[in-house]
Amino acid sequence: GGFSYPSGHATVAFCHAVILGRIFPDKAARFLDEAKRIAQSRVVMGVHYTTDIREGERDGREIARELLTKPDFLARLAEVKAEVGRQP
Repeated sequence: GGFSYPSGHATVAFCHAVILGRIFPDKAARFLDEAKRIAQSRVVMGVHYTTDIREGERDGREIARELLTKPDFLARLAEVKAEVGRQP
């Protein structure tokens, strides 16, 4: 009765995981693991199929890759990384 394909939660989780992995490279694998858990939770809850979350992962990674080609986004990302680097 509703929309299923692709999973928006998986899309957002993987996009965020990729970007956060650029900010915190030492935690990149953990961010991706968490994105996988978020995506899988959608299947466990019965609101998505495995194909939905696979496509959500693909979309999220692709959106992140595209963002990482944009000069304005890269400039803001550099600002964030610099700010994080100044934190105690």
